[in-house]
Amino acid sequence: MISFSIRDAEIRDIPRISEIYNQSIPTVATYDIHPEEVDQRYQWFLTLEKEGMPVLVATDSNQHVIGWASLNRFHARAGFRFTLENSLYVCHTARRCGVGRALLHRILQEAESIRAHTIIAKIDSSNHSSIRLHEQAGFQHSGVLRQAGYKFSQWLDVVLMQYFPPTGTGPEASPAGDRP
Repeated sequence: MISFSIRDAEIRDIPRISEIYNQSIPTVATYDIHPEEVDQRYQWFLTLEKEGMPVLVATDSNQHVIGWASLNRFHARAGFRFTLENSLYVCHTARRCGVGRALLHRILQEAESIRAHTIIAKIDSSNHSSIRLHEQAGFQHSGVLRQAGYKFSQWLDVVLMQYFPPTGTGPEASPAGDRP
């Protein structure tokens, strides 16, 4: 086990967040096939910040970022405004040390604080560790999108999982019903 803490991400963390994300390119943790440019991740961060969406990082005892989690809008259409999607990535040297579990727990707390009604996770069907992690956090299986992705010269299935914060949030709990 390693010692780590979780905090809000800062703009200075973006290069490391991008680096951790890019470690997933050779896997099915993302369906991206080319590494992202750091500038893309800066834009992503600024957009989420503007929308009031949380981005968290886990740091080791030397304050080095070893993982990150975020929430973003599931879809741009107004009818989906109470539905968010989570992202979670841990650097390869810190996996299976409780970092992902802690980040997921904290990002779900953030979802409650911004009054999200439900959180969606889209996970490759062969990513059993991520599916198990989400199950343990209270996500339920909602379906499978068969052959929805294509990577490594093969069709990939996407497992849809869904989490409902226990506070029962939504438009009735949100002033003017305009956002979670």
